Amino acid sequence: MANEDHCIGIMQGHGSYIWCADATSDGKKIVSVGMAMDRAVRLWDAETCQQIGENLNAWGLYRSVAFSPDGKTIALGGATGEILIWDIETDQQIGQLMSGYSVYVESVAFSPDGTKLVSGDKNGKVFVWDLKTGHPIGNTMEHTDCVFDVAFSPDGKKIVSGSVDTNICLWDADTGIGIGHPFKGHASVVWRVAFSPDGQRILSTSFDSSVRIWDIETGQQIGLLQQECPNVAWSANYSPDGKRIVTGHRNHSICIWDAETRQQIGAPLKGHIMPVSFVTFTPDGKRIISASMDKTLRIWDISNLEE
Repeated sequence: MANEDHCIGIMQGHGSYIWCADATSDGKKIVSVGMAMDRAVRLWDAETCQQIGENLNAWGLYRSVAFSPDGKTIALGGATGEILIWDIETDQQIGQLMSGYSVYVESVAFSPDGTKLVSGDKNGKVFVWDLKTGHPIGNTMEHTDCVFDVAFSPDGKKIVSGSVDTNICLWDADTGIGIGHPFKGHASVVWRVAFSPDGQRILSTSFDSSVRIWDIETGQQIGLLQQECPNVAWSANYSPDGKRIVTGHRNHSICIWDAETRQQIGAPLKGHIMPVSFVTFTPDGKRIISASMDKTLRIWDISNLEE
């Protein structure tokens, strides 16, 4: 099977590039956010590849989006410091979080139990929010430059953040206190960070074109994906069983990797014609969901990728 033939569905409708997207934990729904003059927030059925209903009423300039664990709400990180909490069933705003800083909210992520939200902004600040009260909890965590990505650990006890300052930091999710020293090794902006499903490793991508794996106990790099032709990965995620990694690249390709050997599995998936802004596995690990600056989202069947 040629790598182009792995694409089994395409979602189209955005009038401009897709900057951010997310999928529900069951892999059945996708949310995507258009940029420039589009600014539409759309929901998609991952099975039929059809848009669900009309565009959400949450039209605006958003830099980040995330589904809650139950898939009933989304968080939208805005361009002026606001984070909207949106009920996708009623299409109504049910909450708004404000840090007091009028800056881009570059990343948002729900805690595994859905009671908290973490955000990273252009000022280099990381906040943890109590979604019941709408107020920050613990200390404000800080980098020296813009924070492009944040994530909760699978047990909800830790937070990882990646920044323009090239550092990756680990934090206590309850207190906001740093854990150990920053993870150092990237030579440029840290773009994406993700925990492994067992919470023992961190995956990071950078504008230095490397994709690295770190041990959270030691803070040391323990792996580097072996790219034949290094290219900046704009997005990356672990498979649910932690055995594979998917990366979406600036050169429009999507690559699958063996998480232990760091070797690429099969040929790159090709079909997007602009950088890939989001990639993730479906829960069974047999499909990939992707979004791109080419205004489309795609579903890929990787069940026989080695072939």
